[in-house]
Amino acid sequence: MLFTWRILEQFTNERVNALLNHYRQYKKPMIEIENGWYSIEVLGGETLQDSYYEPTFEFVLQKTERKGPAEFDINLDFKIESTTY
Repeated sequence: MLFTWRILEQFTNERVNALLNHYRQYKKPMIEIENGWYSIEVLGGETLQDSYYEPTFEFVLQKTERKGPAEFDINLDFKIESTTY
């Protein structure tokens, strides 16, 4: 599922459930993944939403055979500058 900035601003169970219901109602694509270990890459950019560009994050998951070393920087700063606002 693609979480755009609007859902991430108020990331609550109620908002996520409303989004899931919306996806089901309008037959939007959804995926399920099996339990296990995954390598995760986070991509950021903009997507065209109803004739304007909105900051968007994409999560790329690759299943791995076993738990690998944690390689991340929780202090990494980044910014997506919107071309719309």
